[in-house]
Amino acid sequence: MATVVIGDIHGNVDALRILLGKISRILTRETTVVFLGDYIDEGPNTKGVIDRLLELREEHLGSVRFLKGNHEQWLQKSLSDQTKHSWLLSMGGLATIKSYSADLEKTFRDTMRRTGPALIAEKLPLPYDLLRDQMPRQHLAFLEELELYYENEDCICTHAGLSRDFTSVEKETEKSLLWGDADFPAYYTGAKLVVFGHFSRKARLVNGVPKPLVTKNAICIDTSGNGVLTALQLPQRRIAQSTLSIPTKVMTGAQLRTVVILDDKDHALKQVIYELPNVDKNSVVFRHFDTIESFRKASIQRPFVVFLDFFLSKDREFGSAVIPELQCDHLVCFSSKKEMCDHMKLEARKQDRIRIGHVYSVQKLKENLENPELKHVLNKIFNGT
Repeated sequence: MATVVIGDIHGNVDALRILLGKISRILTRETTVVFLGDYIDEGPNTKGVIDRLLELREEHLGSVRFLKGNHEQWLQKSLSDQTKHSWLLSMGGLATIKSYSADLEKTFRDTMRRTGPALIAEKLPLPYDLLRDQMPRQHLAFLEELELYYENEDCICTHAGLSRDFTSVEKETEKSLLWGDADFPAYYTGAKLVVFGHFSRKARLVNGVPKPLVTKNAICIDTSGNGVLTALQLPQRRIAQSTLSIPTKVMTGAQLRTVVILDDKDHALKQVIYELPNVDKNSVVFRHFDTIESFRKASIQRPFVVFLDFFLSKDREFGSAVIPELQCDHLVCFSSKKEMCDHMKLEARKQDRIRIGHVYSVQKLKENLENPELKHVLNKIFNGT
């Protein structure tokens, strides 16, 4: 028996189709295909992704297992309680809504704009029941039937790894399986291979291609942050990947935009960029780092634009230390404090070798995805308009 495990998709149906085409010859009756979750959000076509997965389940002569990701978990929370908005505000949920109905996505945006901060402070509802009405019943059933883990003689598959006190996967909590521990698999000493996703920042770029994290007893195959989908064939441990729509090796600096996000979370920033008009999303490669140390180790060569959030440091020293290291065309600063952004501007001016396109501050970014000034700045960066 063989197993093929496929990582996080995040609405990227083109990458899914490419990858399935590449591995079609090994999908035999004896092959179990396991998907690790996070099928939805961020990318432009969640509906298309789920449609294709349901087709695969009908086509494939072997077994297909679909695991739950943290994105599906939070979508379900919003569908069951219309006052819970974490999925929408911090996980790229608007892209999912838009894939089912552009009109409904506009309804959500208009409601969010009208209610403003009261949406959170007063726990106001949003019309998630309308989203449920737009979703085919097969899609709703798909979400309800997602599994928390899959285990066979070759591996344990979960969305986000295992906990520090792991004894058996049956005893793991939903939280540990769907959200994980950022230090996994460093503390894992089990003999059985663990295949997981969720942590796209664990991948490293080699000649423009994201390479999964591979250790003796664990493999992280989430490369979605770079627009690439990865499959792992077991027991051979062979890797197959989709490719960018435009091969990195032939793209010029003007064509391929590397977006470096220095922040503890990257969902809201990605969502802003995905909503920009006239931006070829296939030419945008995201790299996310939650510490300056991880950024330094990655040795990023001239990113096109850097999003920097002072939340990482909570003091001015972080900005002063990192600015000289950012060889970028544009620098966008997000901070809840204007003084922090003013400090950033002063530090940036000291670095003649850094061309600063824009330094911008916006309050509560996750609650203001439609901020017109922010959109103007980002359009100027990406489209020159």
